[in-house]
Amino acid sequence: VKNKVNMQQTKLSVIMNTLKSSNFPRLWFISPLIRYSHHAVKNSLLAKRDHSTYGCTNSCWNCEFKHDCKLFCPSCEIIQCGECASKSLNFFELLQLRQTFDISVSSLKEYYIKLQTRLHPDKFVKKSSREQSYSTVHSAVINEAHKVLSDPLKRGLYLLELNGYVVDERSVNDNDFISSIFALNFQVEECEDVDELKIMLSNIDADIKHDIEDTNIAFTNNDFESAKRELIKMRYRRNLKQLIEDKIMKLT
Repeated sequence: VKNKVNMQQTKLSVIMNTLKSSNFPRLWFISPLIRYSHHAVKNSLLAKRDHSTYGCTNSCWNCEFKHDCKLFCPSCEIIQCGECASKSLNFFELLQLRQTFDISVSSLKEYYIKLQTRLHPDKFVKKSSREQSYSTVHSAVINEAHKVLSDPLKRGLYLLELNGYVVDERSVNDNDFISSIFALNFQVEECEDVDELKIMLSNIDADIKHDIEDTNIAFTNNDFESAKRELIKMRYRRNLKQLIEDKIMKLT
């Protein structure tokens, strides 16, 4: 057993020294950061609508009341195309939240439920095909908005995008942090003790909590570079957390 431990420590030492080399690709051992693009998501959802048949005219298709692309007609309350609103409003505006990292999750959930109560396709099964089409698209966009804003990591990446910042593999430049994450990955792979894995999981959860707090401070100060660094750390720790949870499930 002692020889096995020594071999593992030697192997880890060699790999970490190699990892610190400036010529070594740093991200070979972990899933890359993926840029979240809300524009691509919304455009793909909106593309499902038949614009040639149901184009936006800035007036109600049912009663011809003029309005500025509301989701529902202010006059007859019939669901509208809302193409302009869907394209121009970001997810914060769509769910009536301040454009900030520190949001009220309860307010987000409350307004999301309120919108879906009116827009969900189940509410339009007996309506016209046009109304069903509008409902499907609006509901999908609102679901995506809720999914993004309710998750701290996705919300942070989304905020960076709104402010013109891109997070990808080239954004990672902290060799010490990457080395520590790799070492933990190695420990998880080698560990067969569920209790030890649970301790590691608890520590990772605490680190992620600190990442969220530091990210909030960075966004509050409009320090987008620091926010980007914290979100990168959060993403790597999220991946590590998933690895630990999978290993615990495998052993139990």
